[in-house]
Amino acid sequence: MSTFANTLDSNNWVATWAGPVARHPAAMEPIAQKTLRLRIEVSVGGRAVRVVLTNEYGTSPLRIGAASIATVDQDGDEGQPAPLTFGGQSSIDVAVGAVALSNDVELSVDPGQHLFVKLYLPVETKPESAVLVQGPELPLSHPLAVALPDFERVELSSEGDFTDVTGLPGATPGVHLPFLSRVDVLAQADVSTVAVLGTTYTDGLDVWPDHLSRLWNTEPGQERFSIVNLSARGGSLSRGHAPSGREGVVTLFDREVLSLPGISHVIVSEARQDITTAGARSLNADGSRSESSVGEELPVTAESLKAAYRQLIAKAHVRGVKVLAATMPPFRGVPAPGYYSDEKDDLREEINAWILESGEFDGVIDIDALMRDPEDTRQYREQYRSANFYGPNPQGHAAIAASIDPAVLQ
Repeated sequence: MSTFANTLDSNNWVATWAGPVARHPAAMEPIAQKTLRLRIEVSVGGRAVRVVLTNEYGTSPLRIGAASIATVDQDGDEGQPAPLTFGGQSSIDVAVGAVALSNDVELSVDPGQHLFVKLYLPVETKPESAVLVQGPELPLSHPLAVALPDFERVELSSEGDFTDVTGLPGATPGVHLPFLSRVDVLAQADVSTVAVLGTTYTDGLDVWPDHLSRLWNTEPGQERFSIVNLSARGGSLSRGHAPSGREGVVTLFDREVLSLPGISHVIVSEARQDITTAGARSLNADGSRSESSVGEELPVTAESLKAAYRQLIAKAHVRGVKVLAATMPPFRGVPAPGYYSDEKDDLREEINAWILESGEFDGVIDIDALMRDPEDTRQYREQYRSANFYGPNPQGHAAIAASIDPAVLQ
Protein backbone atom coordinates (compact mmCIF):
# COMPACT_ATOMS: atom_id res chain seq x y z
CA MET A 1 0.00 0.00 0.00
CA SER A 2 1.39 3.40 -0.93
CA THR A 3 1.29 6.36 1.42
CA PHE A 4 2.10 10.05 1.26
CA ALA A 5 2.76 10.30 5.00
CA ASN A 6 6.03 11.84 6.16
CA THR A 7 8.70 9.15 6.04
CA LEU A 8 11.50 10.53 8.24
CA ASP A 9 11.89 9.55 11.87
CA SER A 10 9.78 12.16 13.71
CA ASN A 11 11.16 11.63 17.22
CA ASN A 12 11.81 15.30 17.88
CA TRP A 13 10.41 17.88 15.52
CA VAL A 14 10.72 21.40 16.93
CA ALA A 15 9.76 24.80 15.59
CA THR A 16 12.95 26.63 14.63
CA TRP A 17 11.26 29.75 13.26
CA ALA A 18 7.71 31.05 13.48
CA GLY A 19 6.04 34.41 13.26
CA PRO A 20 2.79 36.04 14.38
CA VAL A 21 0.42 35.89 11.42
CA ALA A 22 -1.80 38.89 10.73
CA ARG A 23 -3.69 40.54 7.90
CA HIS A 24 -1.22 42.01 5.40
CA PRO A 25 -1.57 45.79 5.79
CA ALA A 26 0.05 46.92 2.55
CA ALA A 27 -1.98 47.67 -0.57
CA MET A 28 -0.05 45.16 -2.67
CA GLU A 29 -1.18 44.20 -6.15
CA PRO A 30 -2.28 40.58 -6.62
CA ILE A 31 0.55 38.24 -7.60
CA ALA A 32 0.17 35.96 -10.64
CA GLN A 33 2.63 33.59 -12.33
CA LYS A 34 5.54 34.83 -10.22
CA THR A 35 7.77 33.37 -7.49
CA LEU A 36 8.05 34.74 -3.96
CA ARG A 37 11.34 34.26 -2.11
CA LEU A 38 11.21 34.63 1.68
CA ARG A 39 14.30 34.75 3.90
CA ILE A 40 14.26 33.73 7.56
CA GLU A 41 16.81 32.96 10.30
CA VAL A 42 16.41 29.69 12.18
CA SER A 43 17.09 29.17 15.87
CA VAL A 44 18.31 25.57 16.14
CA GLY A 45 19.58 23.22 13.48
CA GLY A 46 18.58 19.76 12.36
CA ARG A 47 18.83 17.16 9.63
CA ALA A 48 15.44 17.68 8.03
CA VAL A 49 12.90 20.49 7.61
CA ARG A 50 9.23 21.09 6.91
CA VAL A 51 7.22 24.30 6.56
CA VAL A 52 3.76 25.58 7.41
CA LEU A 53 1.95 27.87 4.96
CA THR A 54 -1.00 29.97 6.05
CA ASN A 55 -4.19 31.35 4.56
CA GLU A 56 -5.63 32.33 7.95
CA TYR A 57 -6.60 35.87 6.88
CA GLY A 58 -7.32 35.02 3.25
CA THR A 59 -10.64 35.63 1.53
CA SER A 60 -10.14 33.03 -1.21
CA PRO A 61 -8.25 29.72 -1.47
CA LEU A 62 -4.47 30.05 -1.69
CA ARG A 63 -3.03 28.08 -4.60
CA ILE A 64 0.63 27.15 -4.35
CA GLY A 65 1.86 25.86 -7.72
CA ALA A 66 5.27 24.79 -6.42
CA ALA A 67 7.46 25.40 -3.39
CA SER A 68 11.04 24.81 -2.30
CA ILE A 69 13.48 25.47 0.52
CA ALA A 70 17.22 26.15 0.43
CA THR A 71 20.03 27.10 2.77
CA VAL A 72 21.75 30.49 2.51
CA ASP A 73 25.51 30.73 3.02
CA GLN A 74 27.37 33.51 4.85
CA ASP A 75 27.74 35.47 1.59
CA GLY A 76 23.98 35.40 1.04
CA ASP A 77 24.19 32.87 -1.79
CA GLU A 78 21.38 30.36 -2.20
CA GLY A 79 22.06 26.63 -2.13
CA GLN A 80 20.32 24.19 -4.45
CA PRO A 81 16.60 24.35 -3.62
CA ALA A 82 14.92 21.21 -2.32
CA PRO A 83 11.33 20.80 -3.54
CA LEU A 84 8.55 20.88 -0.98
CA THR A 85 5.53 18.64 -1.32
CA PHE A 86 2.16 18.53 0.39
CA GLY A 87 0.66 15.08 0.78
CA GLY A 88 3.08 13.95 -1.89
CA GLN A 89 1.96 16.59 -4.37
CA SER A 90 4.00 19.56 -5.59
CA SER A 91 1.00 21.90 -5.51
CA ILE A 92 -1.77 22.56 -3.01
CA ASP A 93 -4.87 24.69 -2.50
CA VAL A 94 -5.00 26.05 1.07
CA ALA A 95 -8.57 26.74 2.15
CA VAL A 96 -9.68 30.08 3.56
CA GLY A 97 -8.68 30.24 7.23
CA ALA A 98 -6.51 27.11 7.00
CA VAL A 99 -2.82 26.20 7.16
CA ALA A 100 -0.90 23.54 5.24
CA LEU A 101 2.01 21.43 6.54
CA SER A 102 4.56 20.23 4.00
CA ASN A 103 6.14 16.81 3.85
CA ASP A 104 9.59 16.39 5.39
CA VAL A 105 12.69 17.27 3.37
CA GLU A 106 16.16 16.00 4.22
CA LEU A 107 18.25 19.16 4.55
CA SER A 108 21.12 19.85 6.93
CA VAL A 109 20.55 23.13 8.77
CA ASP A 110 22.90 24.79 11.27
CA PRO A 111 21.79 26.91 14.24
CA GLY A 112 21.34 30.53 13.25
CA GLN A 113 21.47 29.74 9.54
CA HIS A 114 19.32 31.63 7.04
CA LEU A 115 16.90 29.79 4.75
CA PHE A 116 15.09 30.74 1.56
CA VAL A 117 11.53 29.52 1.06
CA LYS A 118 10.24 29.95 -2.49
CA LEU A 119 6.56 29.89 -3.43
CA TYR A 120 5.25 29.91 -7.00
CA LEU A 121 1.82 31.51 -7.31
CA PRO A 122 0.31 30.40 -10.64
CA VAL A 123 -2.99 32.29 -10.39
CA GLU A 124 -3.86 35.81 -9.27
CA THR A 125 -3.31 35.82 -5.51
CA LYS A 126 -3.68 38.55 -2.91
CA PRO A 127 -1.00 38.42 -0.15
CA GLU A 128 -3.58 38.66 2.62
CA SER A 129 -1.97 36.55 5.35
CA ALA A 130 1.55 37.45 6.45
CA VAL A 131 4.01 37.66 9.30
CA LEU A 132 4.44 41.39 9.78
CA VAL A 133 8.04 42.53 10.00
CA GLN A 134 9.46 45.99 10.57
CA GLY A 135 9.86 47.53 7.14
CA PRO A 136 10.97 50.63 5.26
CA GLU A 137 7.58 52.33 5.30
CA LEU A 138 8.80 54.82 7.93
CA PRO A 139 11.62 57.27 7.15
CA LEU A 140 14.66 57.11 9.42
CA SER A 141 13.67 60.49 10.84
CA HIS A 142 10.40 59.04 12.18
CA PRO A 143 10.36 58.54 15.97
CA LEU A 144 9.33 54.89 15.56
CA ALA A 145 11.73 53.93 12.75
CA VAL A 146 13.84 50.83 13.42
CA ALA A 147 17.03 49.39 11.99
CA LEU A 148 16.58 47.21 8.91
CA PRO A 149 18.67 44.23 7.78
CA ASP A 150 21.21 44.62 4.98
CA PHE A 151 19.39 41.97 2.94
CA GLU A 152 15.87 41.62 1.55
CA ARG A 153 13.52 39.41 3.54
CA VAL A 154 10.86 39.35 0.80
CA GLU A 155 11.44 39.35 -2.96
CA LEU A 156 9.19 38.83 -5.98
CA SER A 157 10.49 37.50 -9.29
CA SER A 158 9.70 38.34 -12.86
CA GLU A 159 7.15 36.03 -14.48
CA GLY A 160 7.93 32.36 -14.04
CA ASP A 161 8.39 29.43 -11.65
CA PHE A 162 11.90 29.64 -10.18
CA THR A 163 11.40 27.33 -7.22
CA ASP A 164 13.76 24.68 -8.64
CA VAL A 165 16.74 26.92 -9.51
CA THR A 166 19.11 29.12 -7.55
CA GLY A 167 18.63 32.86 -7.75
CA LEU A 168 15.55 34.91 -8.52
CA PRO A 169 15.39 36.61 -11.94
CA GLY A 170 13.97 40.13 -11.93
CA ALA A 171 13.83 40.23 -8.14
CA THR A 172 12.06 43.24 -6.62
CA PRO A 173 11.72 43.78 -2.84
CA GLY A 174 8.45 43.33 -0.99
CA VAL A 175 7.22 43.96 2.53
CA HIS A 176 6.25 41.52 5.29
CA LEU A 177 6.36 37.72 4.84
CA PRO A 178 3.30 36.47 2.95
CA PHE A 179 1.96 32.95 3.50
CA LEU A 180 4.87 31.50 5.57
CA SER A 181 4.10 31.00 9.26
CA ARG A 182 6.53 28.36 10.53
CA VAL A 183 9.60 26.23 9.79
CA ASP A 184 10.33 23.05 11.76
CA VAL A 185 13.52 21.00 12.00
CA LEU A 186 14.20 17.44 13.03
CA ALA A 187 16.45 18.21 15.98
CA GLN A 188 18.38 16.29 18.63
CA ALA A 189 16.32 14.42 21.18
CA ASP A 190 16.81 16.87 24.07
CA VAL A 191 15.96 20.10 22.19
CA SER A 192 12.64 21.82 22.89
CA THR A 193 10.80 24.94 21.70
CA VAL A 194 10.48 28.13 23.76
CA ALA A 195 7.93 30.67 22.50
CA VAL A 196 8.43 34.36 23.32
CA LEU A 197 5.23 36.42 23.33
CA GLY A 198 6.07 40.09 23.26
CA THR A 199 4.85 43.31 21.76
CA THR A 200 6.22 46.11 19.57
CA TYR A 201 9.58 46.54 21.30
CA THR A 202 10.34 42.80 21.06
CA ASP A 203 9.37 42.66 17.38
CA GLY A 204 12.25 43.74 15.18
CA LEU A 205 15.83 43.12 14.19
CA ASP A 206 18.33 41.82 16.75
CA VAL A 207 15.92 42.02 19.67
CA TRP A 208 16.62 40.08 22.87
CA PRO A 209 15.01 36.78 21.74
CA ASP A 210 17.40 36.80 18.74
CA HIS A 211 20.39 37.42 21.02
CA LEU A 212 19.18 34.68 23.38
CA SER A 213 18.91 32.14 20.58
CA ARG A 214 22.43 32.90 19.40
CA LEU A 215 23.86 32.77 22.93
CA TRP A 216 22.31 29.40 23.68
CA ASN A 217 22.66 27.75 20.26
CA THR A 218 26.05 28.67 18.91
CA GLU A 219 27.37 25.29 17.81
CA PRO A 220 25.72 22.51 15.79
CA GLY A 221 24.87 19.64 18.09
CA GLN A 222 25.01 21.80 21.23
CA GLU A 223 21.51 23.28 21.01
CA ARG A 224 19.09 23.01 23.93
CA PHE A 225 16.25 25.45 23.32
CA SER A 226 14.79 26.72 20.07
CA ILE A 227 13.80 30.34 20.73
CA VAL A 228 10.78 31.22 18.59
CA ASN A 229 9.83 34.89 18.64
CA LEU A 230 6.07 35.35 18.25
CA SER A 231 6.16 38.99 19.33
CA ALA A 232 3.85 41.13 17.22
CA ARG A 233 3.70 44.78 16.34
CA GLY A 234 0.88 46.06 18.52
CA GLY A 235 0.72 42.66 20.21
CA SER A 236 -1.39 42.51 23.34
CA LEU A 237 -2.37 40.06 26.03
CA SER A 238 -6.14 40.30 25.80
CA ARG A 239 -6.99 42.90 23.14
CA GLY A 240 -6.96 42.87 19.37
CA HIS A 241 -4.88 45.12 17.13
CA ALA A 242 -7.22 46.79 14.64
CA PRO A 243 -4.63 47.68 11.94
CA SER A 244 -3.47 44.07 11.55
CA GLY A 245 -6.65 42.26 12.50
CA ARG A 246 -4.75 40.18 15.07
CA GLU A 247 -6.54 39.11 18.19
CA GLY A 248 -4.93 39.18 21.61
CA VAL A 249 -2.66 36.37 22.73
CA VAL A 250 -5.36 34.86 24.95
CA THR A 251 -7.42 34.25 21.80
CA LEU A 252 -4.51 33.03 19.66
CA PHE A 253 -2.75 30.94 22.31
CA ASP A 254 -4.16 27.53 21.41
CA ARG A 255 -3.67 27.71 17.65
CA GLU A 256 -0.48 29.77 17.48
CA VAL A 257 1.50 28.76 20.58
CA LEU A 258 0.36 25.40 21.93
CA SER A 259 0.40 23.95 18.40
CA LEU A 260 4.17 24.51 18.08
CA PRO A 261 6.00 21.17 17.85
CA GLY A 262 8.29 20.52 20.78
CA ILE A 263 6.86 23.37 22.86
CA SER A 264 8.06 23.19 26.48
CA HIS A 265 8.07 26.81 27.71
CA VAL A 266 6.37 30.11 27.01
CA ILE A 267 7.81 33.50 28.00
CA VAL A 268 5.03 36.10 28.22
CA SER A 269 5.88 39.80 27.94
CA GLU A 270 2.65 41.22 26.58
CA ALA A 271 0.55 43.36 28.91
CA ARG A 272 2.24 46.73 28.37
CA GLN A 273 0.35 47.25 25.12
CA ASP A 274 -2.95 46.53 26.88
CA ILE A 275 -2.13 49.20 29.44
CA THR A 276 -0.75 51.93 27.20
CA THR A 277 -3.04 51.99 24.16
CA ALA A 278 -6.24 53.14 25.89
CA GLY A 279 -6.77 56.67 24.59
CA ALA A 280 -3.44 56.79 22.75
CA ARG A 281 -3.03 58.10 19.20
CA SER A 282 -0.66 56.85 16.54
CA LEU A 283 1.82 58.91 14.52
CA ASN A 284 1.75 59.59 10.78
CA ALA A 285 4.77 58.77 8.60
CA ASP A 286 5.91 62.40 8.89
CA GLY A 287 5.84 62.16 12.68
CA SER A 288 2.68 64.23 13.12
CA ARG A 289 -0.20 63.15 15.35
CA SER A 290 -2.71 60.86 13.67
CA GLU A 291 -6.42 60.90 14.37
CA SER A 292 -6.48 57.09 14.36
CA SER A 293 -6.43 55.37 17.71
CA VAL A 294 -3.65 52.98 18.70
CA GLY A 295 -6.07 50.83 20.67
CA GLU A 296 -9.36 50.68 22.47
CA GLU A 297 -10.51 53.59 24.58
CA LEU A 298 -11.56 51.59 27.63
CA PRO A 299 -8.70 51.03 30.09
CA VAL A 300 -7.83 47.62 31.44
CA THR A 301 -7.62 46.82 35.15
CA ALA A 302 -5.15 44.86 37.21
CA GLU A 303 -7.73 42.14 37.77
CA SER A 304 -8.55 41.78 34.06
CA LEU A 305 -4.87 41.45 33.21
CA LYS A 306 -4.27 38.90 35.96
CA ALA A 307 -7.23 36.89 34.66
CA ALA A 308 -5.71 36.88 31.16
CA TYR A 309 -2.33 35.72 32.46
CA ARG A 310 -4.06 32.99 34.45
CA GLN A 311 -5.83 31.75 31.34
CA LEU A 312 -2.47 31.27 29.62
CA ILE A 313 -1.08 29.45 32.66
CA ALA A 314 -4.09 27.14 32.88
CA LYS A 315 -4.09 26.29 29.16
CA ALA A 316 -0.35 25.69 29.08
CA HIS A 317 -0.28 23.52 32.18
CA VAL A 318 -2.95 21.23 30.72
CA ARG A 319 -0.43 20.52 27.94
CA GLY A 320 2.55 20.19 30.30
CA VAL A 321 4.00 23.52 29.12
CA LYS A 322 5.62 25.90 31.62
CA VAL A 323 4.86 29.63 31.61
CA LEU A 324 7.39 32.30 32.54
CA ALA A 325 6.54 35.97 32.82
CA ALA A 326 8.79 38.88 31.97
CA THR A 327 8.24 42.10 33.85
CA MET A 328 7.40 45.19 31.80
CA PRO A 329 10.05 47.90 31.37
CA PRO A 330 9.10 51.59 31.68
CA PHE A 331 7.61 53.57 28.81
CA ARG A 332 7.64 57.24 29.77
CA GLY A 333 8.82 59.31 26.81
CA VAL A 334 7.16 57.25 24.05
CA PRO A 335 6.18 59.89 21.47
CA ALA A 336 2.68 58.59 20.64
CA PRO A 337 0.20 61.09 22.14
CA GLY A 338 -1.61 59.67 25.18
CA TYR A 339 0.59 56.58 25.36
CA TYR A 340 2.02 57.43 28.79
CA SER A 341 0.37 58.60 31.99
CA ASP A 342 1.30 58.21 35.64
CA GLU A 343 -1.87 56.15 36.16
CA LYS A 344 -0.87 53.75 33.39
CA ASP A 345 2.60 53.41 34.82
CA ASP A 346 1.15 52.73 38.28
CA LEU A 347 -0.72 49.80 36.73
CA ARG A 348 2.47 48.54 35.05
CA GLU A 349 4.25 48.57 38.41
CA GLU A 350 1.32 46.82 40.13
CA ILE A 351 1.34 44.01 37.57
CA ASN A 352 5.14 43.74 37.76
CA ALA A 353 4.93 43.34 41.54
CA TRP A 354 2.29 40.63 41.13
CA ILE A 355 4.44 38.80 38.56
CA LEU A 356 7.40 38.83 40.94
CA GLU A 357 5.56 38.01 44.17
CA SER A 358 2.51 35.90 43.32
CA GLY A 359 4.27 32.59 42.70
CA GLU A 360 1.74 31.77 39.98
CA PHE A 361 4.31 31.49 37.19
CA ASP A 362 6.86 28.74 36.61
CA GLY A 363 9.60 31.36 36.43
CA VAL A 364 10.18 35.10 36.17
CA ILE A 365 12.53 37.21 34.05
CA ASP A 366 12.86 40.66 35.61
CA ILE A 367 13.46 42.86 32.57
CA ASP A 368 12.20 45.94 34.42
CA ALA A 369 14.86 45.71 37.14
CA LEU A 370 17.59 45.51 34.53
CA MET A 371 16.27 48.29 32.28
CA ARG A 372 14.85 50.93 34.64
CA ASP A 373 16.79 53.95 35.85
CA PRO A 374 17.37 53.47 39.61
CA GLU A 375 17.02 57.24 40.08
CA ASP A 376 13.76 57.43 38.08
CA THR A 377 12.01 54.07 37.77
CA ARG A 378 9.53 55.36 35.17
CA GLN A 379 12.18 55.58 32.46
CA TYR A 380 15.04 53.52 31.01
CA ARG A 381 18.60 53.67 32.23
CA GLU A 382 20.50 56.06 30.00
CA GLN A 383 22.82 53.39 28.61
CA TYR A 384 19.84 51.25 27.50
CA ARG A 385 17.54 54.05 26.35
CA SER A 386 16.46 54.09 22.69
CA ALA A 387 15.64 57.27 20.78
CA ASN A 388 11.90 56.58 20.78
CA PHE A 389 11.63 55.10 24.33
CA TYR A 390 9.44 52.22 23.11
CA GLY A 391 12.03 49.69 24.03
CA PRO A 392 15.71 49.28 24.82
CA ASN A 393 18.50 50.17 22.42
CA PRO A 394 20.67 47.37 20.93
CA GLN A 395 22.87 47.30 24.04
CA GLY A 396 19.77 46.88 26.17
CA HIS A 397 18.48 43.96 24.13
CA ALA A 398 21.87 42.25 24.36
CA ALA A 399 21.94 42.86 28.13
CA ILE A 400 18.49 41.28 28.60
CA ALA A 401 19.58 38.13 26.75
CA ALA A 402 22.85 37.92 28.69
CA SER A 403 20.99 38.19 32.00
CA ILE A 404 18.76 35.15 31.39
CA ASP A 405 20.10 32.00 33.03
CA PRO A 406 19.08 28.78 31.19
CA ALA A 407 18.31 27.34 34.64
CA VAL A 408 15.12 29.45 34.70
CA LEU A 409 13.68 27.00 32.14
CA GLN A 410 14.22 23.91 34.25
